[in-house]
Formats: sequence, structure tokens, C-alpha cells
Amino acid sequence: MRRLGKIMTVTVLLLILAAGLLLGTATGNRWLLHRLQPLIPGTLTIDHWQGNLLDHVQLQGLHYQLGHLTLDLDRGDARLDFLALLRGWLQFDQLHLDTLALSLTPSSGHPAAPLPDSVALPFGIAIDDAAVETLIINDDTLAQRIRGQHWRAWRRFKLTQVSGTIKGAQIHSQLQGQLQAPYRLKGNLDWQSPLPASDSVTASQAKGSLTLHGPLTHLTVHHRLEQPIKIDSRGLWLRKDDKWQLDLTHQWSAQPLPLTLPQPLSLGAGELHTRGPLTQLSIDLDTRLQAGEHPLTVTATGSLSPQQLRLSPLTVSEKQQQLQARGTLSWAPLTWDLSLQGQLDPQWLLPALPGALTLTGSSRGQQQQDRWQLANTKLTLDGQLRQQPFQSHLSVTGNSQTLSLSGQGLWG
Repeated sequence: MRRLGKIMTVTVLLLILAAGLLLGTATGNRWLLHRLQPLIPGTLTIDHWQGNLLDHVQLQGLHYQLGHLTLDLDRGDARLDFLALLRGWLQFDQLHLDTLALSLTPSSGHPAAPLPDSVALPFGIAIDDAAVETLIINDDTLAQRIRGQHWRAWRRFKLTQVSGTIKGAQIHSQLQGQLQAPYRLKGNLDWQSPLPASDSVTASQAKGSLTLHGPLTHLTVHHRLEQPIKIDSRGLWLRKDDKWQLDLTHQWSAQPLPLTLPQPLSLGAGELHTRGPLTQLSIDLDTRLQAGEHPLTVTATGSLSPQQLRLSPLTVSEKQQQLQARGTLSWAPLTWDLSLQGQLDPQWLLPALPGALTLTGSSRGQQQQDRWQLANTKLTLDGQLRQQPFQSHLSVTGNSQTLSLSGQGLWG
């Protein structure tokens, strides 16, 4: 028995020594990683490994690929609590990443795959102090200076504190939820973003808050825009017809607009509905504007995509007057291609010229920063002006530097 005890003691010491060599040295860590690679789905390579898993690890050039997912990390720095492994947790006292790039290329021509029943982890992961300097998604820099405290994930996850900059907006958020169907979530996010300096806009920043709760495929969302104007948005983010969709109602009360204009302009009570898949939202707008002493009714129907807004139509009316625009507005740069028609009374702008005119025409152009260009704008006015027949044809081309007008008219 004594001899067996000695053998057991030596065996335990050898196991501890082997574990120390594997986990406590950079060479042992690299050997262990090489042996574990066949068990890791996908392809993982690390260009440089310094330190050890028992204390402090520094990585350079981590590359991982699984199907359509590619992950690249230029440099990472981690401090682990090795004893937490005995409790079933992989715990990082500190995890700092420099530039993390993710690329996900979906399969073309096929609907997005349904959510799995569970994405629960085989063991717990805890990060007490997290930092990501730059996050790139599909070659687009999405976020910078991400900071987090007390992140936990196993069968559930909890991100107690998350802050950073997303597309220029400062965010502070909390999020928790399940890692198995129906993936119930609960979270909130506060954000603010500076607005570019402008001679016509008096507001200096945009600011809002978001709350969400419910299952991921039928998520209740509530957003409050506080600046530069106040808008309350409520509705659903949902999975329908194999597509992610929105069903939101945005409402606002009467309020001044933060604009510097020759004539004061304020916003009346109104609402906007946005429904459908994210790639093609339908819109339905009904609101009021107050331009000086003239109350205007503004309605619009159409569709909104990441590339453009299609109007069918936009209508601005005041008593017996009405102006309609149909066509498209595209972004980056801002371009428009619109057809116009309406019923106008010039007395609205020029009290000495009462009348009733029918307007038809079209306008195409673009704007980049403070420069705009009209490709070919044609307008026709037909009706009566000061109780006399009036007809005019006008063509306008030019840019912010030079404007060219040509046309003909008949009055009386």
C-alpha cells in the first residue's frame, strides 16, 4: 500500500508538472493548441503567441474561417483566471482586442437560414474588463473604442455595461437574454451624435434612447428621439416570410423646427408608419406644417430602401392649393428624379397676383455637400392670373454657381 501511495503521488506530481508545462509556457500553449485544432470547427491559425494561459497571453495575427464566416484579429491581450476553469468557466480578468474584422457572405438566391434551437455554450465565458478598439463588419468600420464591464454568457448572457462609438454616435447600453429558443431579450441603449455645422440648422446634436424586450423573432421596440426634434416610435422587429421585418409607428406633437429660414416653419402633430422587410420598407406619412401664417397638410406614401426613397406620391396642400411629387430620391450623393403637378394660387407668395394655375413638370438633379446641380427642370403653368388667361413654359438648368433659364409665356 505504501508503494502504491508513492506511485500515486509521483503520478499526480507528473500530471501537475505536465499541466504546468502545457498551460504555463508559451511552447506548451502552442503544442496544446495544435493538438486541439482537429476538434475546432473551421480553420484557425495564429501567427504569434506570447505568454501563457496561466497568466497573460498576447496574440498577433489570429485568423479563423468557418463556411461563409471569416474572422481576423490583428492583436489581442488577455489575462485569464485559470482557477475559474474548475468551476466550469473560462474567465478573462481582462480581454483587449485591437482591430477585429468580421466578414459574412450570405448565400445568394436562398432565404436566410432559420435560427437554431440553441446557441448555448458548452461552458461559461466571463469577461470582467473588455475592450475592442475597432470593429469592422464586411469591410465597413462599424464601431470604435468599445468598452465593457462584467460580460457573462453560458445558457443565458448578460452584458452589464457596453459603451463605444458606432458610426460617430456615442452609445451606452445594457443587454441580457437567452441563448436558446425563443431567444428572449431585454435591453436599453442611450445614444447621442453631433450634427454637422450648418447655417440653416440650429441644432448641434441628435440624441435618443431605445428599449426592447421579448423573443427575438417578435421583439417589441420603443425609441424616443429627444433631439433635434421629439419623435416617439413604437412597434415590432419580427421574423415573417423568412425575412426580418419592421412594423413601427412614429408619432410627434406640434413643435418648432430647429431651422433658420426666411419664413418661420414649425411641425404640427403627425405620424409615420414604416412596415415591411428591411430592404424595402413601405411608408405612410400624415402630418402638418405651419409656414408663417399658412397651415400646410403633408401626406406621402412610398417605399424606402437603403439606396433610395420612392414617392408615390408626396402631397403638400393648403386650402384649395395642392402640389404633388412622384419619383425617387437617392443617397450618396443626394439625387432626385421627380415629376410634379399641382393647383396653385400665386397670391400665397405674391399678394398682388391672385390666380388659379395648373402646374405640370419634372425635375432632375443632385447635391453634394453645399453644391447642387439641376440636370433639366421643366415647368408648365396654365390657368388664370388676375382673371386673365396665363400660360408659361420654363426650362431651368445649372448649378450652385450658374443658373440658366429659358422659356416663353402668354398672359392676357
